[in-house]
Amino acid sequence: MSNILIVKGRTQDNIKFRPSDWVERVALCCASYTSDRRLRYENGLEPVLVDNEKYLSVPTSLEHSHPEVWFFVMGFIKSNNLKTVLQN
Repeated sequence: MSNILIVKGRTQDNIKFRPSDWVERVALCCASYTSDRRLRYENGLEPVLVDNEKYLSVPTSLEHSHPEVWFFVMGFIKSNNLKTVLQN
């Protein structure tokens, strides 16, 4: 079973990250539309709502199943100095 990396919408300096729709933008790199035109987040990379704040859920299994997505997301986190929490 995969651990989940939760990416918070705050930098290491506790500054709110902008733009406000960054979670959706990043999650779209693995999303697709179904035949009924609904957006479907795939591979566990998806927005989550915690205490009325949007976070990005990133399964650590992406490192092996979709390494290109994993490296993109990890680069995004690092370059924007975002806070993360690893959950089991």
